[in-house]
Amino acid sequence: MKTVISFLLIFTLIVVVHEFGHYFIAKKAGVLVREFSVGMGPKIFQRMIGETTYTIRLLPVGGYVRLAGMGEDAIDISPGQKIAALLNSEGVIQKVYLETDDASGNFLPITVQSIDLEEKCEIKGFAEGDSESKTFPVQRDAFIVEPGGLEVKNAPIERQYGSVSVLKRIAINIAGPVQNFILGIILFILVAFLSGGIPSSEPIIGEVDSGSPAEVAGLTPNDRIEKINDDSIHSWNDMTSIIHNSADKELEITYQTQDNQEKVVTVIPESTEIEDRTIGLIGIRPTIESGLLQKVSYGFKETWSLTSQLFTTILGFFTGGFSLNSVGGPVAMYAMTEQVSSYGFISLVSFTAFLSINLGMMNMIPIPALDGGKIVLNLYELFRGKPLAKEKEFYITAISAVFLIVLMILVTWNDFMKFF
Repeated sequence: MKTVISFLLIFTLIVVVHEFGHYFIAKKAGVLVREFSVGMGPKIFQRMIGETTYTIRLLPVGGYVRLAGMGEDAIDISPGQKIAALLNSEGVIQKVYLETDDASGNFLPITVQSIDLEEKCEIKGFAEGDSESKTFPVQRDAFIVEPGGLEVKNAPIERQYGSVSVLKRIAINIAGPVQNFILGIILFILVAFLSGGIPSSEPIIGEVDSGSPAEVAGLTPNDRIEKINDDSIHSWNDMTSIIHNSADKELEITYQTQDNQEKVVTVIPESTEIEDRTIGLIGIRPTIESGLLQKVSYGFKETWSLTSQLFTTILGFFTGGFSLNSVGGPVAMYAMTEQVSSYGFISLVSFTAFLSINLGMMNMIPIPALDGGKIVLNLYELFRGKPLAKEKEFYITAISAVFLIVLMILVTWNDFMKFF
């Protein structure tokens, strides 16, 4: 149960933060945000604040934001459909019920002939009891009550995504991934504070394990490693890379003591199994930097390092060949959550930062169904002076969506075979 709760909280957090990025910039750009949802499935709570309806849904897995003018947000009313309308004292429709069973108050049933809620904002149809059709004006900011009782605002053409400038649309699309990077920075900073500091990158020994090869050889805290065999050491990673790859092999370590004496010792790293891999360890730990600046900078450094690694990995999909074993889906994420949660809260926070940055990077892949693909289409419009034809954009987006669905099925199946 602990793993399930951790998985749901982590997944929902990184997705909601991502969607908040789109939401925030869309609001700033003047695009109507109809709904901001936490969770998926049937709604269990809704509240309209300003012009946005905020909902909590039954399944605590992620969330979404509905921007007016995006394809999936269209209000679906077709000729022949019966709706219910609330009119103000001047005969202007101020609320439309898409299902008459949801209507309350002094409403007017209308059988729709034609409808335009974007430009003219009017509904033409037959009011109950009338034999002649009539055109009813609709407030540009009228309320729309969708099936199931969700109440949202109408979006006239000037409030839709497609009506704002290309640069604003690029900002809206990139804002989701950017929020994931910001969350990663914040969480890595939190890790640094919870840990009391961060490991120094300097090749200076902070602690020596009792009875370890390092202690037997005479290494002590504050000794600075300068060379291992003939390799100069400039960072802690330089040193650990050599040691990890030298299990049961004799190493000649040159180091400088705290009183500036240079010494040479011979150490044989102990062979150790970690996650199905054999590495060498000599029993030393780095010094800890606990200053405020070091803790804050850790968030930026780790995020940049992880982003660079992920970029190289994604680039490898296109240059070095794609392998299902190099990616993971929700099943892999759950399995990793189970493992990481056993290490404690700090490890879980660090893992969440990793997943957030991962989500941000994956969404920047230039596939039309993802944010990166939408940005490519925005740039195409920016430099060409007009957007890609709607029909072509539809087919490209549909094909990419099918590709992503098939890929997710294959990745999920591969994850099941690996972890179960």
